[in-house]
Amino acid sequence: MITSRTMTILENTGLNEEILSRGTVTEALDIHFNQRYLGAVSMSLAASNPTTRYPYPFILSQPDVEAALEHVLNKRGTKVEFEREAISVEELKDYVEITLISGQRLKARYVVGCDGAHSLVRHSRKEWKFEGRPVNVIWAQCDGIIADPQVQTARGAFFVGSKGILYFISYLT
Repeated sequence: MITSRTMTILENTGLNEEILSRGTVTEALDIHFNQRYLGAVSMSLAASNPTTRYPYPFILSQPDVEAALEHVLNKRGTKVEFEREAISVEELKDYVEITLISGQRLKARYVVGCDGAHSLVRHSRKEWKFEGRPVNVIWAQCDGIIADPQVQTARGAFFVGSKGILYFISYLT
């Protein structure tokens, strides 16, 4: 799910246009409790923020976000490389120096860490604080395709019960 604020931030990269062309608007969130439907909540920000250019969150699978980012970078003449592991990131005055596991050193204007909570990029700056506490919750995520002609919209759904919570998003492909 890509939020309205994230879409606004991405405008200067051109990635917002890729997401608009590939993504699906999330219209609402359905809420269920103990196998009973309680109601729906609109995902629209139009009422609370009438000037926003992106009044709904967008759904786009992780592989599609990666393909969109690669497409935008390729159009700008930037080569995206995979299967390269960084072991150190050092911010210098005019550039960032990245050391790869192979020993190769690269200089770059920017580094993007897309490697999760234990990101080397995230932890390369001591002054960046990511405070919080562990939460005793089992979390799983799955991307899949539902081939159901009755699914005609992108909606989120919360299913809350005595054994836990399931959050589900259906969207058009």
